[in-house]
Amino acid sequence: MEYNPYEQAIINRDWHVLIDNKFTIYSITQFTGRLNHYFGKNFMARSSSIYSTGIPLCGIHSKHFKNYSYPINEIEKDYAITINEKCAKCEKKATRFVISLPKAGAIIGLLGYYTGADTRDLGKIYADYSRVLHPYGFYSYSEENVFNLWSLDIIRLVHLINKIVF
Repeated sequence: MEYNPYEQAIINRDWHVLIDNKFTIYSITQFTGRLNHYFGKNFMARSSSIYSTGIPLCGIHSKHFKNYSYPINEIEKDYAITINEKCAKCEKKATRFVISLPKAGAIIGLLGYYTGADTRDLGKIYADYSRVLHPYGFYSYSEENVFNLWSLDIIRLVHLINKIVF
């Protein structure tokens, strides 16, 4: 089984550590823009290339994120390209890319990107999606209605994802 840094971040409970350090992708254009910058317009992300959508760091700043980073020289070797990046923290030569975690808007975009599906409907219910992920969005509703509203949001979200994926 291939090592998955995103899965490891969840298992090790490091997801929020990475987010707190601003290793995030806010939109699909930010994700694809980074890939296109290194690999060209018609590139499909896979394996080690996914790290290039992350944040470049030098050896010192990346040492705490070894489990979630990949050496730039390995990416260069794997794809026969040259990458010249500076550390996002100190401007020294970057030696590793640290994965970035997609925010909700980017997740919707990535679903469309990888499936080729039209995700505009998902984008339209972004508020519902956000409430499902962050139930504190229900603070202004009476407690009798909260579970019903949350359930409705879940059903709507699952129905749309089911239509797109299957």
